[in-house]
Amino acid sequence: MKRMSIALVLIGSAAFAREPDPATVQCTDRRVDRPEHVIAACTNLIGSNGLDQKARAAAHFNRGNAYQRTGQSRLALADFDEAIRLDPKMSDAFRRRADVRTFANINAAGASADYDEAIRLNPRDAIAFGNRAMEQSFRQRRSHK
Repeated sequence: MKRMSIALVLIGSAAFAREPDPATVQCTDRRVDRPEHVIAACTNLIGSNGLDQKARAAAHFNRGNAYQRTGQSRLALADFDEAIRLDPKMSDAFRRRADVRTFANINAAGASADYDEAIRLNPRDAIAFGNRAMEQSFRQRRSHK
């Protein structure tokens, strides 16, 4: 449900258009199979002046997801950072940033705090609970090496 609301924020924020422009659709539609299309569309939206702060955060979030799907973890991390800066209540952005930190082992020490914040913002996020448990297991394994 939350993912749909992120898409709707972007669509509702399109610059006074009756129908969303193609970039908005490409950036928000979860059915788009090619992450490079999502990256390009979200980049176009982010560069436009027609988005409010929440919609810009959603575009960064969606582009970060696409970057993560293509293995570009550092770019994904930067987009999740920006999404959180623009919308500090976006629990999914905290969870996804923690996922990148955990699974790509980039600044892994911050992952636990991100999972905690995602859970504080959305206590029903079962994925955050599960991924936090995996992160703790990874951290223990890394410390034993």
